[in-house]
Amino acid sequence: MFQFSTRTLFVIMSASAGLAWVFFAPPQWVGLLVLYLLYLLLPAATLAGVIYHRGGWRAFFIGCAPWVVGMTLIFWFWMLWEMLPRFRFDFLGDFSNVNSGEIIVVKLFMGLPFVLTLLSGATAAGIRAWAVYLQRQPTPLNPPA
Repeated sequence: MFQFSTRTLFVIMSASAGLAWVFFAPPQWVGLLVLYLLYLLLPAATLAGVIYHRGGWRAFFIGCAPWVVGMTLIFWFWMLWEMLPRFRFDFLGDFSNVNSGEIIVVKLFMGLPFVLTLLSGATAAGIRAWAVYLQRQPTPLNPPA
């Protein structure tokens, strides 16, 4: 009943290991830095997906786009108004003094918009697949060929 290809199993295991590393492995500031970089690279990846993909993948990236725009605006305003005035040259020293549990909570809250982005993209791709399925169904206005 449950059959997986080796490639699918490898991708799932690699993704779960990567997520566990980002969110829970010490040193905690490295995972936080990875999340910051994802916030910076996600708009470009989404725009490239909208432009260069076709079909279901394009619908996925179009569904992701509103969350990505919102995340980017919130992230940049937060960086400009909250982080930059407090930035010091002992950046890594500040994170070494912070409790690692607090950084994990920050990383989990930073990961929530990524989950919402993936869910909205999957919803858009599912609606597209449903619309294509309904188009292929014979109806009085759409007789079988």
